[in-house]
Amino acid sequence: MVQVLYIDVLFILNLIMDFYIFVIAAIIFNHSIKKSNLIIGSILAAGLYCLGLIVPVLHNLPLYLYYFFIPIMPILMIFKPNTLKMFIKVFLISHFAAFLIGGAVFNSYYICLALGIVHSLSMIIPILIGGMICLIIYLSSNFIRKRFIMPHFEYDLSLCKDGEHIQLKGFLDSGNCLYTLSSHKPVSVVPYEDVKPLLSEGEKGVMSECFKYGIQESLNKVHQEMAKIYLIPYESIGCKEGILLGIVVDHMTISKGAYCQVFDECVIGVVQNQVFNRQNYSALIHPDYLLRP
Repeated sequence: MVQVLYIDVLFILNLIMDFYIFVIAAIIFNHSIKKSNLIIGSILAAGLYCLGLIVPVLHNLPLYLYYFFIPIMPILMIFKPNTLKMFIKVFLISHFAAFLIGGAVFNSYYICLALGIVHSLSMIIPILIGGMICLIIYLSSNFIRKRFIMPHFEYDLSLCKDGEHIQLKGFLDSGNCLYTLSSHKPVSVVPYEDVKPLLSEGEKGVMSECFKYGIQESLNKVHQEMAKIYLIPYESIGCKEGILLGIVVDHMTISKGAYCQVFDECVIGVVQNQVFNRQNYSALIHPDYLLRP
């Protein structure tokens, strides 16, 4: 008896499995990706796979070339690697995720075959197994980061400006490369609502104006108060690029256990939203402060 597999069913199954593979790769690689890019990349990968089965000329390709070229375009679409090294890492991790899901699906298939329930669950098995592996890896990754990695980067942060003090929970951001343009001072990042008690009425007015209408439109209206505020160009804080508003605090104290150090005249970048989705931390500390001799 010949088993018939329709191309639309094959496409949907590959789409779901490719989605799982790229999600697992993103978790392992610890790389944030856009949902739209993830969906489009998964559709592209599934489409290329089905195209290889439909177009006769592609049947003559060696198997290793076939599986090498199919993931390239989806990886470029989803992860946008800017170096060859990053591309190779994502490529290998994606194949590892595929082997992980494929191995689990085949094992489950033969277990179900022994139980005589393959035909009734032939489509459901890979979808369920892939989803379970995604969930297990996500929960495991979350647990490892919270329990073993993130505590090493947690610090208590105290900011003082014009006699006002605030206490925050800070996180050392090793990827923070923000500096002021002229003086090249390192910039730590704090949400507006948390730093608000330190701001003067003029500074609050400037920032509210900029958040509401945009910095470019607000420059002419509030040019007098803008003289007290830094304009810091950035990339990757919630969007591709932009300008961050910054203020100077009189003192910034970073402490953890027996460690305590005070820095004077520090620049604090102010963002409109929380720096962490779950609001565990209220500040991103620039690594220069902890790497200073």
